[in-house]
Amino acid sequence: MTGFLALLSRDLRLVWRRPGDVAVVLAFFVVATVLFPLGIGPQANILARIAAGEFVMGADDGEEDERPPHRTYVDEFCIGTHPVTNQEYARFVRDTAHPSPAIRTLPLIVSPALEGEFRALAAAYCWNNGTPPEGRDHHPVTLVGYEDALAYCGWLASRISKPVRLPTEAEWERAARGGLEGRRYPWGDAFDPACARILPDTRVKAEGGTAPVGSHPAN
Repeated sequence: MTGFLALLSRDLRLVWRRPGDVAVVLAFFVVATVLFPLGIGPQANILARIAAGEFVMGADDGEEDERPPHRTYVDEFCIGTHPVTNQEYARFVRDTAHPSPAIRTLPLIVSPALEGEFRALAAAYCWNNGTPPEGRDHHPVTLVGYEDALAYCGWLASRISKPVRLPTEAEWERAARGGLEGRRYPWGDAFDPACARILPDTRVKAEGGTAPVGSHPAN
């Protein structure tokens, strides 16, 4: 399965679990095999090299497909240090005329009863005529799906003449853990709201949302 463990890292870094899922807080990373500037212009994404090796993947209290924890080996890879931003994605949209982020289908987790609330919350993330929401250039791009992310990787690979793809689930989890074994969060076992962008209370959804990439220290 390509992509997609919903782990919180130092930025809000939620990714989808299966093709077709869409979410308001949806960010994706890109992977390459060698280090190089992963983008175009002064705000280009930076790659971090993740060493080959084994790590403990999963959690005892995770979802069914995350249990039990088990040792997994991954080859060396390089991954973007932050999610793809609206500014980076906008270059792709302009170059290719690819549809800009919008609510085209509902996430699988959104029931008909919650559709109105979802659309109201998502409105702030919808693009206007190919332009990202004002003031969110350096926020993670949202309202994109699996096929959109694949198309972005293909475009970026052609622009920089380097192989670019989405991370596997194992690669994503190894990178998100930041080298810590058996810890609940990338910084340790105790939750620290200063270390991640997270919604502590669903009653204040409208006050939450994404933040500029790099708002929190790297793991």
